[in-house]
Amino acid sequence: MALRAVFSERIRVYNTPGGVALGSYAKDSRVIRALVVVESNPIRIQTNSGITVTPEGTEGSALKNAGAEFYVTGQPDLSNFRAISALPLYPGYIQVTYEGTA
Repeated sequence: MALRAVFSERIRVYNTPGGVALGSYAKDSRVIRALVVVESNPIRIQTNSGITVTPEGTEGSALKNAGAEFYVTGQPDLSNFRAISALPLYPGYIQVTYEGTA
């Protein structure tokens, strides 16, 4: 079964405690994975619900620079995904394309 883009959105990623989650599309039953592209400014990401992502870095929270592309696949990772700007005064932006079945 081939996946296709079913939704997309642009998310502003602030430097706020706990980070920003993916949009409500991530919970849609048709969505299998999300392609995330970092558009501007570095961000830190986390998919483990037991760890709070911080701008300075938490164990297991990867730093993604502008231009980076990565997939978030399956539940619970789509629901647990959090991103936070690694720059205190500047938000980052991510473009998210949700892929799944029709």
